[in-house]
Amino acid sequence: MTTVVNPIQSPCAEVHALALAHDQPCAAAARKWIMLACILASSLAFMDGTIVNVALPELQKIFSASVSRVQWVVESYQLLSSSLLLVGGALGDHYGRSRALRAGVIIFVAASVWCGLAPQIHQLIIARAVQGMGAALLIPASLSLLVSVYPADKRGAAIGTWASWTGVFAALGPVAGGWLIEHVSWRLIFFMNVPLGAAVLLFLARVSEGHTKQEKGARLDWLGATLITLSLTALLLGLLDAPAVGWFAPRVVAFLSTGFVLLIAFLWVESRQQNAMMPLRLFRSRDFAAANALTFLLYASLGGALFFLPFYLIQVRHFSATEAGAAFLPFIVLIFLFSARVGALMPRLGARLLLVAGALIASCGYALFALLTSQPGYVRAILPAVLVLGIGMTLSVTPLTTTVMASVSESESGVASGVNNAVSRVASLLAIAILGAILQATFSSRLSANLRTSTLDAAQQAEIYGQRSRLLNASLKTASPAAQQETSSMLQNSFVIGFRRVMEFSALSCVLGAVLVGSLVSGQTGHAAKNQS
Repeated sequence: MTTVVNPIQSPCAEVHALALAHDQPCAAAARKWIMLACILASSLAFMDGTIVNVALPELQKIFSASVSRVQWVVESYQLLSSSLLLVGGALGDHYGRSRALRAGVIIFVAASVWCGLAPQIHQLIIARAVQGMGAALLIPASLSLLVSVYPADKRGAAIGTWASWTGVFAALGPVAGGWLIEHVSWRLIFFMNVPLGAAVLLFLARVSEGHTKQEKGARLDWLGATLITLSLTALLLGLLDAPAVGWFAPRVVAFLSTGFVLLIAFLWVESRQQNAMMPLRLFRSRDFAAANALTFLLYASLGGALFFLPFYLIQVRHFSATEAGAAFLPFIVLIFLFSARVGALMPRLGARLLLVAGALIASCGYALFALLTSQPGYVRAILPAVLVLGIGMTLSVTPLTTTVMASVSESESGVASGVNNAVSRVASLLAIAILGAILQATFSSRLSANLRTSTLDAAQQAEIYGQRSRLLNASLKTASPAAQQETSSMLQNSFVIGFRRVMEFSALSCVLGAVLVGSLVSGQTGHAAKNQS
């Protein structure tokens, strides 16, 4: 590992590399600043992946948008962040992880200001895409920088600390965002990124420019980045259009076919490029392959749940935006309190046991969401599912990340981090579209059945069914209070049935992940993490 020393930035820079090897006080102090910077930087990216979810019902109302249009507010961010994460990891490895982190912060904050000022939903979608470009640098650079400055025997606890605090910010974001939406404006949820980004730059300015790996002459895999971005865009366009126009509509078939062809082209290119942003050789490791498979399944479930839960809480359960944002706080408290402890247990227990148990417990959490929809109140209907899901994810997050990082050499940690985080974000990206299609298909089917047995006349039935793409925002222009009430009940019943299907699919996804990890991950992953240098 090459250490680049800049004495202007750090009074201890001359002994920085030596102190790292011997764990001197200067190195410990530098690591604290780096830890703070990495936590805040990754929190910016993760927080904006969740905070916007609370605003979606409000954005749908303000902009009179369909569900698919509102989905793009989330999907445009996820699309760019996931497809460019692989390049982001390589940029950090080639040109310096702290430099990549600084660049990501600047892009992210500038795009956040644009989001806050956006006058219409189309501009908001574009600005969110630019935010995703910044996030593609923030996430892999923060984790790989953290891994590079902590010795192997402290790495598991450090990743646990990073994961727990990142989770705290990711969950507190929706609470703060809900309060701002309810009492001030949805625009402030983006402006609050400005002081957080400034803090990251301040923390990075207090340490040396060390732990940067530069490979002069190395080329970045822009062809791969272009192919995967176009592939995911085509797949998303097809998946989001299908519920409205049908799965066999010519444009849906064209989009999906193009997406799959481009995905195959991406894999072909990556298998032949020396500078591939997603080196397929990494997947020769069973631990790496299994951990990424579980990452995909766990975060697909979580991404879909977090997208649709605010609609359920706000529009069906009639929670305020603040209450909806706070609904997942117990989940985050569990991750915050116990992630580092789980990381410390890994050298003794290994990863496989923790990952299998975590995935199975998480599946029970989703099952409870589906089973408890008829129960009244937060404590009986929501809290049990949140707690069980929190336990499952707490057992999974740190071992999952540590398994991925332990299965590759330190020189490839940035690429591995980028691949793993890209997998998690692609999972969420596709899950929102696929689970959204499942919810809308279930909603439409149930609504059609409800309308046939309703007291509404034929014109009113056609009016409501024609608005099915708006889900719970469908309404009759002119109708008696009784008809309005009947319509509201039918819409809520249809949505709840669709919500149950989403949670059932999420539960099955986690069970599949547990089976894969139990079959493929070695029992010595925790010890490998401990001994890796």
